[in-house]
Amino acid sequence: MEQYERPEEPHTDAQMMRLGLDRMSPPFKIVHQYIMRNQAGLGGVCIWETRDEAQLSMIRVLWNSLPVTPRVSSVCKLVPRFLRVYFDVLLTNAPPECIEKVVPLLLQRFASLYPVDFFLNSVHTLIIDTLQAIFQQWPEFLMSLQREVVHAISTHLDVQGRLLVLHLCWIIGELLRPPCEADGRAGLAMFFEALETLAYQAISVIAQPALHGSGGAEVDGALNKSGGKGIAR
Repeated sequence: MEQYERPEEPHTDAQMMRLGLDRMSPPFKIVHQYIMRNQAGLGGVCIWETRDEAQLSMIRVLWNSLPVTPRVSSVCKLVPRFLRVYFDVLLTNAPPECIEKVVPLLLQRFASLYPVDFFLNSVHTLIIDTLQAIFQQWPEFLMSLQREVVHAISTHLDVQGRLLVLHLCWIIGELLRPPCEADGRAGLAMFFEALETLAYQAISVIAQPALHGSGGAEVDGALNKSGGKGIAR
């Protein structure tokens, strides 16, 4: 998103029409109620938990239509600092069952953040650092949260999500412990299938430039920068 001041339009309805938004549509009403929940004193559903795609798409449209004012820029600089303090306290004092519930939220919100570049970079780094710290301290969460982790790998293959997938692959390869129970072996097979699919997709992407003689220099450079993380055992 470009960071500049956009002139205010004289009428809100005209702005909604320019963006192609229907203020009477159910997704817009739910999103508006959620955004204004503090001012209106309302509870209602949390759109990040319901994961309704129409509501999430509505939020993305609104995000991309808003100018990055000095106030918004300041908030985007402060929020990562407060989040880091919050996660530090959480990892130090919260019980494991509470921390386990945080992992799916981190995986979900990685691709649903306000689209300002410096804000995305800071929060993405914070989320990845927190996930690594959680799984290093509680590697058993990989099995109890296997569906959420596998889903995150399969749904973050775009440019913005590749860094998350890279580190999840490293976490699986480095920290996953083969269980003895039959149910645990089935969960292990789920990880294997997800990584196998990811490997096939990566091979197909690498094969395309190779057919034209460009080789895999870009991929080699990416692996060197990441220290080899992402090559799952």
